[in-house]
Amino acid sequence: EVTDRTAQASAAEAGLLEIRTQLNADREQFSSERASLKQRVAELEATLVATKKASEDSAAQLAGEWEGVRYIQKLLPEKLAAAEAREAAMAAQMNAQAATASAQLHDAESARLHAAMTQEKLQAAHARVKALEDEARVMTERTEAARAAE
Repeated sequence: EVTDRTAQASAAEAGLLEIRTQLNADREQFSSERASLKQRVAELEATLVATKKASEDSAAQLAGEWEGVRYIQKLLPEKLAAAEAREAAMAAQMNAQAATASAQLHDAESARLHAAMTQEKLQAAHARVKALEDEARVMTERTEAARAAE
């Protein structure tokens, strides 16, 4: 009976040793898996932090760009009005210059017509003077001929 008990105790000790060995192996594997999981959690947390930072940066950049768009939208009507005012002023100036040029052209045309009419009158007067000179010469010749005949 003692031998049986000793054999059972030895078998129990052997089973206990096997369980302890398995438990130690399981602990090492668990510890290794736990370390691996902790590393993976740390990596995921780092990725999450980086993603959050990138998201915040993108949001800040987008907010800045949106602010720029709103600023441009605000200034656009003012710039457009200023451009339209400049365009209207330039059109008015061009119209005034065109009117001045037209008046100058009209004055030049009137002066040309006046000069042409004056030239015609001058030529007509010159022709009358020549005709009168010719008539005077003929009369003088007749008068001299009549005196010579007397």
